[in-house]
Amino acid sequence: MTHFSWPIDGSIVGLYLLVACCYWRRANNWGAGAAIVVGAAIPVTFLVMQKVPATQGLAKAIGPDYSKIGAFVLAVVAMAAGSLLKPGGAREQTTTEAGHQAEAAR
Repeated sequence: MTHFSWPIDGSIVGLYLLVACCYWRRANNWGAGAAIVVGAAIPVTFLVMQKVPATQGLAKAIGPDYSKIGAFVLAVVAMAAGSLLKPGGAREQTTTEAGHQAEAAR
């Protein structure tokens, strides 16, 4: 079993969040929260599926590696969707950056 690799996968999602918030201008707290929730829910769901007799066959067919890939991909999608859904996110950043630039020019 590969149960010991789950913390490593969680840190990979955390690393993605760190890179996204540093280099993607529209990344925000809504996207980060969505990515954390989705990135944690998929592995937990897979582990529960492994224990429930009715879903053990499906969990075995999916396999732990595909569930980890799915968790990462869905965390990326959740980060993008959550960041883009926040109302006024891009306008607030642009206004704030313009204000800082104006203050720096004085």
